[in-house]
Amino acid sequence: MADVAALQQILSRCPPRSVEVLLCAQPGPQVLAGLAAHYATGDDAAARLLLRAARDFRFAAEGRPVPARPLPDADEAALARALADALSGQAAGADVTALAEDVTALASHAEALRERLAAAAAEAERSPAGTRELWLRRLAIALILALTAWSWWRDRHAPPPPGIPRANLPR
Repeated sequence: MADVAALQQILSRCPPRSVEVLLCAQPGPQVLAGLAAHYATGDDAAARLLLRAARDFRFAAEGRPVPARPLPDADEAALARALADALSGQAAGADVTALAEDVTALASHAEALRERLAAAAAEAERSPAGTRELWLRRLAIALILALTAWSWWRDRHAPPPPGIPRANLPR
């Protein structure tokens, strides 16, 4: 799975957050420290982010949908720690070995993947569909502004709503 084009295809089917996490992860003894610093979180949260991203990548690689229900909390914490240990060079169980191999393959091609993904995003933005989406967004903003102005103009001479009587409370 070391082909950059194949990795890019799989990443294009992953959620953007997972792609960002996977391309930031650098296997080694400080894998969690780097992610934790990048996301300003603790090591446990960084380990869970990495596990979820690696699972998203694995599901996309296998052509399976991501399960709607996440792992139970204790199971996710244990798998996240096992994945971090595997990426740090420690012995790992079979359940995280494939995930660790995926993260390592992505890390070895991270720069090329970032460039290819940026080029693909720029191309999509320049495409007719990207141009149409941009103009539809601009139209939606203009419509919202027009409706807001019309609402203000229509109600500008209306009397203010009557005050709400307050209960007499002792002072």
